[in-house]
Amino acid sequence: MVRISIITNNISSLKESRIIEDLYSGRSTRTTAERQGVPQTKVARIEKMHMENIPQQRLVSPSKVSDPTKRLMVRELTNGTLNTAVEIKERLEHDFGVDITTAKVRQIL
Repeated sequence: MVRISIITNNISSLKESRIIEDLYSGRSTRTTAERQGVPQTKVARIEKMHMENIPQQRLVSPSKVSDPTKRLMVRELTNGTLNTAVEIKERLEHDFGVDITTAKVRQIL
């Protein structure tokens, strides 16, 4: 514990454990620093030291179309109910309120 205190300029062990807990729950270093009232560089140093225990953040945005909806699109196409990407797009917009382009529909299929 002495090593951590030297590097992090005497942050209390309670505050340090809260920082690690915030990072482990998926919060960014900036958000964690604001919540705990410490500089972001100190949070980044703590994160670097405990990197193997902290899961990496997912940096992609969530999909507009859920997996069950994707399966429905494929099923409707293979059944012959819908024949084109434009028809699938219109069905998604009308029934599910999903704003999607025909190019994205083609990419999913």
